[in-house]
Amino acid sequence: MLNKLFKEIKDRNIVLCVDCSTPKNNESVYDMTCLKYADYFFCNESEAKALCKTDNIEEIYTIFKENSINVIIKCGSKGTYFNNKYYETDTLNTVVDSTGAGDSFVAGFVLGLYENKPIEECIRQGNLFGYKACEYLGATDWINHV
Repeated sequence: MLNKLFKEIKDRNIVLCVDCSTPKNNESVYDMTCLKYADYFFCNESEAKALCKTDNIEEIYTIFKENSINVIIKCGSKGTYFNNKYYETDTLNTVVDSTGAGDSFVAGFVLGLYENKPIEECIRQGNLFGYKACEYLGATDWINHV
């Protein structure tokens, strides 16, 4: 069903961004054939490890690429892994609450796409939004402070 929906979105030349959730049924990347239609697939490091059944970030990235999935891996304080490299984020002295950091990353990234920024700038903006989310309690309070 998702294959058909995602293909139709792609056929209409609509940019498709998909954010992962924790695999619930021991799915692997090989089960997610619909993702070949996504322009960008976001997952955090633990989701990526679960989907690819390995802990090696380079190997994870290769597995996604071999399955035609354009993955962006959110790696917390290490930044974001894309195109075989880390895009570092600023270092926080104290993390108040990481709730919503991944979603905030995606919001910053998608805003960058909307603004026609290059992919590297979209990632940097996503990192900034995710970083800001960690400075405040709750998923959205940081927005009131920027």
